[in-house]
Amino acid sequence: MIDKDQVSKMEKQSSKRRSEGVGMTLTHILKLGCFKESQLIAGESAVNSIVVKGITIMEAPDIADWIKGGELILTSLYPVYKDEEKIRLLVQRLAENKAAGLLVKVGRFIEEMPEILIKAGNEYELPIIQIAGEVKYVDIMYPVMNELFNRQLMLLEHYRVCHDRFVQLMLRNGSLQDIAEELKELIQRPVLIFDVDLEVLACTDDEFTPIHKILENRICLKEYGECVLYRQQIWLGEEGKNLVEMILAPAIAFHQERAYVGVVTGGGVTEMEAIAIETAVTNISLELIKKAAVAEVELKYQNELIDEIIHQRYQSIEEVRHRTRDLGWNLDKPHKVMVIQLQDYQTLLTDERGLNMLKDYMDRMLRIIKRLAMHYTSELIISSKSFRIVVLYPVKNKASDVQSFAEELHQCFTRELIGVNICVGIGMESLDIESMFKSYEQAMDSVHFGQIIQQKKKVVTYEELGIYKLLCHMEDADQLRQFIHPGLERLYQYDQSRNNELMETLEVYLNYQGNAKKTAEKMFIHYKTVMYRIKRIKEVMGVDFENRQVKLEIEVGLKILHILWNKKGTTEQGIKRIEEVLTDKKWKRDLSKVDNEIS
Repeated sequence: MIDKDQVSKMEKQSSKRRSEGVGMTLTHILKLGCFKESQLIAGESAVNSIVVKGITIMEAPDIADWIKGGELILTSLYPVYKDEEKIRLLVQRLAENKAAGLLVKVGRFIEEMPEILIKAGNEYELPIIQIAGEVKYVDIMYPVMNELFNRQLMLLEHYRVCHDRFVQLMLRNGSLQDIAEELKELIQRPVLIFDVDLEVLACTDDEFTPIHKILENRICLKEYGECVLYRQQIWLGEEGKNLVEMILAPAIAFHQERAYVGVVTGGGVTEMEAIAIETAVTNISLELIKKAAVAEVELKYQNELIDEIIHQRYQSIEEVRHRTRDLGWNLDKPHKVMVIQLQDYQTLLTDERGLNMLKDYMDRMLRIIKRLAMHYTSELIISSKSFRIVVLYPVKNKASDVQSFAEELHQCFTRELIGVNICVGIGMESLDIESMFKSYEQAMDSVHFGQIIQQKKKVVTYEELGIYKLLCHMEDADQLRQFIHPGLERLYQYDQSRNNELMETLEVYLNYQGNAKKTAEKMFIHYKTVMYRIKRIKEVMGVDFENRQVKLEIEVGLKILHILWNKKGTTEQGIKRIEEVLTDKKWKRDLSKVDNEIS
């Protein structure tokens, strides 16, 4: 006979795992009156995790091939009782196909349970339950089916209640916080809603915020409809010292995980709790889609307005002021324009996959900017277009805050967008709307030419361009050519004809303040090779690097070559432009004469 105390003990031990199934637990089924004279003889270790979804009778040895999982199998073992190997295979196949258990009737074909059956049940962790010979199959099947049917009716009724409550909430234009509170009332557990950047969007209990880190040990518990539930460990608090276990359910919007519902629990969730969570997640997804639609319209309006301001395309400054006031902006106070540009974006424009990647990068960049801005200012104005983001940063007491924000922002980009090349340019301070376009142009110059002047620096202010600010704005190649040292012209021609990498060596050598050892390390060549090249460079150019004025002219000339290169849209156009400048008749020389001069 099955001991009710034993079943209760097993039920308590299984409380953490029973909630992971969908159906009715085997421990609950075994409490029914029809199992009063039955006995669990094998597979006890698996009873705790078994969920029963149905019951059927075994007519043939291949019954395992016809079940869906979760069924209790009623049998007298007639098809297999004479062959121990067939009995073992039957138990193995039933376990593999996730049967809930084997109910064996004794007294007609077998007088007692075969040892091989008990051994196989324990080995394959399939519960084997002995029922008395005088018990009819219908006396087992009807109560079990009735219990399962009533359970399904109860779950459907609970689903209706949850659905109605959340629909009413949405009709009242409820917020994410309202959804969290409603879910907590249904499941009586603390609830959090947070986005993919771990920013808490709603929370019923402040003690569980902020979220510091999610461990990468996501364990899938169950799929309930279209809702997937995971068990996850999460570090909470500013310093991440509080570790809690949560049940997470992703909210999907636009085919991506956009937010998560977190339920604080020490174990799993029941079926009724899962229904409530699944209903809440559906409403959260709808709310996120609604917010995204509204935000898209607002962002489009803001982008158009900022675009008009930074390009001076407006007809009336008073109209612009009126529109900015409607948005709560005050641009008639000091601001600096910051341009954040995704470099190498052209490679993403070749196909649909690349375009989707570009959109994803831009979305993630915007989220990072907004997240970091919370620690600096609440008055940040952001505009995004294609591969570029424009930020209007309010300048208050410390102008250095702008650069600190930009530096930390780029660190976040580097850490969270691995392998993505992003540059940041900062213009000078503008005092009102009319001067905003100047700050924007300066920020653009900082992005475009900062990489030339500052080499590998990714955050460049307009002030850092120094004298090169003048060179950047010279559109006439003849004007720029005036600043190229004649010796550099000769070296370029000489290098092009022999491919000796002398131009590159010269640039690296000057960048390292004439340190030949560091130049060799940078270029991965021998120290003596560097010394030989420098000697050859001096001979071709006919200059003395000890002369500070000459050295400055050469450094400026090198920068001009890079500027000419970058003023055109593509590398090929840039090379062609350099060729045009450096092979002009005015500067062209016979290389044989250069060789003669050297010798």
